[in-house]
Amino acid sequence: MNDSDLEKHFRAMEGLNSPHQRLYKGLESLLIAENLELTLKNEILEKIPKRWERYGELVLLPKKTFKEYNGSKFLNQSFWKVIAKALEVSKIGIQGEIKGDYRETGAFLVLGNNANVLHVENKIIYSFNVTKCMFSSGNVSERIRVSKFDCTGEEILDLYAGIGYYTLPLLVYSGCKHVYSCEWNEEASDSLIQNLSLNKVEDKCSVYVGDNNITITDSKLIGKIDRVFLGLLPSSKGGWKLGLSSLKSTGGMIHLHGNAPGKKELEWAKGVMKELSELALEMNKKWKFSLQHLEKVKWYSPHVRHVVLDILCERDE
Repeated sequence: MNDSDLEKHFRAMEGLNSPHQRLYKGLESLLIAENLELTLKNEILEKIPKRWERYGELVLLPKKTFKEYNGSKFLNQSFWKVIAKALEVSKIGIQGEIKGDYRETGAFLVLGNNANVLHVENKIIYSFNVTKCMFSSGNVSERIRVSKFDCTGEEILDLYAGIGYYTLPLLVYSGCKHVYSCEWNEEASDSLIQNLSLNKVEDKCSVYVGDNNITITDSKLIGKIDRVFLGLLPSSKGGWKLGLSSLKSTGGMIHLHGNAPGKKELEWAKGVMKELSELALEMNKKWKFSLQHLEKVKWYSPHVRHVVLDILCERDE
């Protein structure tokens, strides 16, 4: 089916303001033209996703969208073009399972040849490849919260920087002096470097590519940092000791991400504080830790919540 043949299916969407309505009408028109059996047609229409993530000219549909129909004659480029038209984009992808030490997305394209996108959020430009670098739209509230921090004159260490999820809001809005950003996924670090340039903040950031336990331990940053970001899920525990080591002898702030049992977030936070206190003692640091804020970001999975602890570390005189 060529583009001129698709026009009648595109016309079925005209006058509809709801993206979901456009999806439904466009696909209904296409499937009728394919002479699908009524029960199968209705089954497919019932499985049209009600949510998706948009990054510039690309939409990522939820994991396994229409997967059960793989190999079916109707699941072709025309099918995906109707979806793209309904959602007013040029490229369509399917989300995958984030896995591995490099947080690979598992996402793949079903329409389009280039997975690179430019996504603007809070007036910040994020450039990345959706099939190689993760970007959680569910964390937007946390990125905006970070952008409102007053970090005037501070030197900040971001131990799990990715493409700049928190590095960029800090550099653009917080008034910090410098951010040292660590990332060992080279695809993500390449995007981070590009994003620093796109947002004109490259002069205030140093990027450390590789295992932060090596790159930072071997650097001159130990004992020089005012604030540390530990933005790794499901747990940032592997960076706790390095984070504490990097802080000035007088202490500083830690923003610690992790997964907590739903409705037991405060109990989880108390456990983290206890572990940090014990770790500091092992490191011969006479510090006290106080929880300044507990942010509930989003549900990570059923009964498990992504939370952030803002923790003040102070010398215990």
